[in-house]
Amino acid sequence: PLKHGRFMPGTHLEVRPAERWIESRATHMLILAWNFAEEIVRQMRPFAERGGQFIVPIPEPTVLGE
Repeated sequence: PLKHGRFMPGTHLEVRPAERWIESRATHMLILAWNFAEEIVRQMRPFAERGGQFIVPIPEPTVLGE
């Protein structure tokens, strides 16, 4: 929560709370923190329940929720 509204260095991408994903029309979410993928998917259950899929590129590209 302390980082919400701030920007990632070098990319100028805004850090947003998880609730924003639930409201968005996104169909896929890229999870770069592959070692936390299970926890992220669990936290983002409402996103998955409406058909959202998760892309985990490491160690092999995988799409979760297909």
